[in-house]
Amino acid sequence: MVALVREENGIAGRVLRDLGARPDSVVELVERMTNAGHATSGKLDLTPRTKQAIEYTVDEAHRLGHDTIGTEHILLGMVRQDGGGAIDVFAQLGLTRDQIRSAILKAIGAEAHDSTE
Repeated sequence: MVALVREENGIAGRVLRDLGARPDSVVELVERMTNAGHATSGKLDLTPRTKQAIEYTVDEAHRLGHDTIGTEHILLGMVRQDGGGAIDVFAQLGLTRDQIRSAILKAIGAEAHDSTE
C-alpha cells in the first residue's frame, strides 16, 4: 500500500492522492498497524490474505481485459478483500472501497480515452 501511494507514475498512486491519501499519512498508519520498526529475522512468507490479494489482482486485470498488471489492478485487488489491513487504513483515511474502485475505473477509462486520441 505504501508503495502504491508513493508511486508517482502509476494510476493507483494518482487515484489515492487525488482522493486525499497523503503518502506520509499512509506510511504512519501502516507502521502503526504493523508495528513496523520491529526487527524480524528469517524468511518472510506471504500471508493467506496477501496471496488472496494477488489472486484478486490477476482476476481484476482479466475482468478488465488487460494483458498486463498495473498498480490499478493491485489496488482493485486490495479493496476487493473483506477486512484486513488495507481496508482498515483506507477507512481511517475516510475512503471506501466503492469510492476507490469508482475512481480507479474512471481513471482507467480516461487513460484508455487519452491513448486513442
